[in-house]
Amino acid sequence: MAVLCHGVRVEPGRGRFDPVVRLSTLRPGEPITVPTRKNRVLNTRLAKPGARLIQGCTLSKKGFVWVEVPEPKARQSGDVIGVDVGINKLIAPGEEQAIGKDWRQISVRVRRRHAASTGKRRALLACDHFIKHAAKQWPWDRLSAVGSKT
Repeated sequence: MAVLCHGVRVEPGRGRFDPVVRLSTLRPGEPITVPTRKNRVLNTRLAKPGARLIQGCTLSKKGFVWVEVPEPKARQSGDVIGVDVGINKLIAPGEEQAIGKDWRQISVRVRRRHAASTGKRRALLACDHFIKHAAKQWPWDRLSAVGSKT
């Protein structure tokens, strides 16, 4: 069971502990101190520009501190493209362009498998990998907006 806490202070720790979470109690002057350690996920989120720890946490078996990461600024210049998600080709950003030309074979493989079978799970994993690979082929560095065609 997880409990959200709002009467907390997240402070820098001393010694081996990185952030220290101080929880207020019903007895004044007797807070509960929970020492924590940073992990790879927390360090990655705090490394983003403008990221900071929020004065709050979630109490569970694995304690979680909250990190606020500001929204990246929208680009003012760049290409604007429309996207068509199709049956034969996964993504068509333009008239003569196509990303994921083998999409029909991958999606048929998922539909042919029995529900809740190992083959279905493997086919869904292959489908996920195919979509991620297709998304990485986009020219993300020069796009300012992406819209869908309806």
